[in-house]
Amino acid sequence: MTQSIQLHTGTVKFSAGKVFETQYGQRINCVISLTNGEEAKLWGNPDDTALLSLKKGQQVQLMKDQKGFKLVAEATPEPSQASPQTSSGSNGKRLPQTWSDDERRAIAAKVEQHSKLMKYCHDQIRNQFGDGLTEESLRTLTITLYLQSCK
Repeated sequence: MTQSIQLHTGTVKFSAGKVFETQYGQRINCVISLTNGEEAKLWGNPDDTALLSLKKGQQVQLMKDQKGFKLVAEATPEPSQASPQTSSGSNGKRLPQTWSDDERRAIAAKVEQHSKLMKYCHDQIRNQFGDGLTEESLRTLTITLYLQSCK
């Protein structure tokens, strides 16, 4: 049986926060308005940083499979106003965090490692499925394989 995976783009309509008591225990959810007009609910545990980092109005990409919608990539959380990683300049504007040379090298190495893994996943999907895939299918399968390998 062939599994169908689709990519969707949407905007966060309601961010997560309120904790619900469900048959699966305590859960939070986030509502996403998709570009096709449909709404998707993403559920997670109360400590799910990926869901908690989503803010109202933020653009996100979702993957839909037989089980439902999942966030394709973790959103990078926006720093809070009280974040110790930022400071205010003399004009009151927030200044970005500055990294040491060692931190920059570590980040660069991690990005390089992830890009090599993504390319490897892309090459493997192309080799396994041949040229019969559409670009969208190739991209979807590559992202899925990449995300699964990062877990």
